[in-house]
Amino acid sequence: MVERRFPAVADRVLYWQVDDLDVAEPCDALPHVQQLVTNLIGVLRMDDPQS
Repeated sequence: MVERRFPAVADRVLYWQVDDLDVAEPCDALPHVQQLVTNLIGVLRMDDPQS
């Protein structure tokens, strides 16, 4: 959908794989999401000329 609706920025989209509740418990999935967010913040800071 992103590629079709926003082709100019589709290459900038970061996709995450986090299991749904039928596969992983929240106590397993949430630390994974937390790590992904932490990594994203690091990437965004590297792209920020103000940092």
